[in-house]
Amino acid sequence: MGMKKIAVLIHGQPRFLNYTWKFIKEEYTVPNYETYYFGHLWEKVGFVPDDCRNTNYIQHNIDKEILNNLNDVSITNYNILDTTTKEFHPKISRYLHNKIKSFENRLDVVKKLRYRYGQHVSKQLCYDVCCNFEKNNNITFDIIVVIKTDFVYKRKNCYKKPENYELEKIELYNDVSSN
Repeated sequence: MGMKKIAVLIHGQPRFLNYTWKFIKEEYTVPNYETYYFGHLWEKVGFVPDDCRNTNYIQHNIDKEILNNLNDVSITNYNILDTTTKEFHPKISRYLHNKIKSFENRLDVVKKLRYRYGQHVSKQLCYDVCCNFEKNNNITFDIIVVIKTDFVYKRKNCYKKPENYELEKIELYNDVSSN
C-alpha cells in the first residue's frame, strides 16, 4: 500500500496567508503522508464585518511561491457569493421567521450578508476544487482537512523534544478512521 494522502482545503479571505503559509506547510507535513493543497480564496480582503458592508476591501497579492505550491486554486470575486446569498437567505428567512424576503435590487443587504455566508460558500467551492482534482487525477484522499489562513498552529519549538512534535502528528493522523 502506498503513502496515504491528505488534502488541505484553504478557504475564505486570504488575509494572512503570506505569513501563515510556512506554518501550514509545517503542520501538514506528516511522515508517511503525501499532502496536497487546494484553495478557494476571495480576491479582495476585508478585515471586519463593516468592510463587507462598505466594500472596503484591499486587493490581496498572494506570494507566487505559495500559489505555485497549491495543487489547485480558485480565486474569485464576490459575484458567486452574492448570487448564492440572494437565492439562499430568503429560504432561511422563510424557515426561521416564516417571512419571504427578496433581495432583488438590494445590494446593500446582500453586501451586509457577505460576512455571514462568505466562508461557507468558499468552503464549498474549495471542496469542489479538491473533488475535481481527485476525479481528474484518479486519486482518493484519505484525510481532508479544512482550514482558514488565520489559524495559528502549535509549532515544533513548543515541544521539549522535537521528536514529540512528529509523534503527535503521526498519532493524530493515524487515529483517523476511514469509515
